Amino acid sequence: MGPVVVSSEDLPAGFDDRARFQLWRDRYMTGHGQLELSRSPDRPFMLRFAFSWFGELGLGQFHGTFDRVTRSAGRVRAATADTYCLVVNRQPQAMTLRFRDKEITLGPGSATLLIDSEAADLRGPPENSLFFIPIPRDRLTERISDAEDIAGRLLDRTSPPVAHLGRYLEIVAQPESFEAAPELAAHVGSTLIDLTTLALGATVDAALRGRRSARLHETLVLIREGFADPAFSARRVASRLRVSPRTVQDLLHETGRSFTARVLELRLQRARAMLADPRHDRLTISNIALACGFSEVSYFNRRFRGRFGDTPTAHRSRLAGPPYSTP
Repeated sequence: MGPVVVSSEDLPAGFDDRARFQLWRDRYMTGHGQLELSRSPDRPFMLRFAFSWFGELGLGQFHGTFDRVTRSAGRVRAATADTYCLVVNRQPQAMTLRFRDKEITLGPGSATLLIDSEAADLRGPPENSLFFIPIPRDRLTERISDAEDIAGRLLDRTSPPVAHLGRYLEIVAQPESFEAAPELAAHVGSTLIDLTTLALGATVDAALRGRRSARLHETLVLIREGFADPAFSARRVASRLRVSPRTVQDLLHETGRSFTARVLELRLQRARAMLADPRHDRLTISNIALACGFSEVSYFNRRFRGRFGDTPTAHRSRLAGPPYSTP
């Protein structure tokens, strides 16, 4: 998926700055707007918003002649996503942030963590440039337990993790280069969450644990989505995650249940449910076995009996009970 871009360069000619800003704002607010921007009255209007997905993590950019970014109480009440947002000042002048009744100076290259469920007000010179990274709450708190307390704290650019994050953001700020290589985009997303949590104070071990936890979650989701395909394999999951099959096996080994065992259990549970469901009475045992991912009926029968103590046919007959007859 390519980046979402709302740029003043795409607006029709013939409008004054005020009208052009209103038109830009209408386009931005339709489907994308979570923030309110104020234009700089003493500069020709120019504003570009871009947002790109890198795997499951997004990266947004604002650049232009705006002097204020606000998340008002009204926007907070309307918010549905439970997310944090890292904001990075990427221009050479400082901005002033008011958050939680405190005021901090966000210098060039500095960053801070905001919470989408709380109001914030960021003001700066007539022309500004920002990065912002929305981060799902669970993805952040699995690595940083005190994220709530860190919010609103200044992350100085002289900190090596913050400086490195800033340099990395500049590298990936042109996402068009990743459109033809989705595996690179997924890697960028993983790197962004690692660097962000390091910049917020997580240890390297915590960042790596967080990445491992996220990969395990993704692995389990893919297994639940694909187990009914007879050709489903650990290699397929690994390909989707851009990791090796051994990594997938190692992740699952830590949970105490292997890939094969998880897939088999899901298939058997699906088959058991289908055998008990009157909507599937017309399906043969072979049909049900195939629908649940088993390519051999004999293997299905053997595994089903070993798991539930009954053959599929006997299980279905027992649940059906005696045929109905009139007195």
